[in-house]
Amino acid sequence: MIILRLVCALVAAGSAMTMAAAQSSRSPWPPGDEIGMAGGEDPDNRHDFPGGWTEDAKNAFLRDGRTADQEKLFEYVQGLLQLRREHDSLRGGKLWHLAADDTTYVFLRESDEEKLVVAFHDGAGTRKMNVSIKNTPAKGASGISQLFGSAQAELAGDALKFTLPPQSLSIFVLQ
Repeated sequence: MIILRLVCALVAAGSAMTMAAAQSSRSPWPPGDEIGMAGGEDPDNRHDFPGGWTEDAKNAFLRDGRTADQEKLFEYVQGLLQLRREHDSLRGGKLWHLAADDTTYVFLRESDEEKLVVAFHDGAGTRKMNVSIKNTPAKGASGISQLFGSAQAELAGDALKFTLPPQSLSIFVLQ
């Protein structure tokens, strides 16, 4: 759930999230999501982020202050942030919803320079799905290639065919 919330903030929200973050000193997501800190319902939704004060026994701002799982999630988030910096369509492109259900969401982000397809799958098993691109800005694409993640995708006429691993996020470039 943390990954899904982070990715939605990083990718799907685009310029609205960027403007809100720029106008506020607050992060667009709760502190600790970037290292997988657990929390319950408010007011137990988050505890102090470990580190930042000399008296803190652990400093998760530094690599050696994070557990192996926290470091893996931190690097994953850093990779997504890097992609967002490098791709204009992820920061402020037009958003086109292609397919959605209880466990899967596929959308297109479009800028003047590129078209990226983002596929989330939060299910427990692998998901195979065909997504129509007829009557969308993706129509007329000549190919699709992976930019991030481990899902597989192919262009088949007016459809994108996906094989999405469990609990995954993948980003593809349309040619």
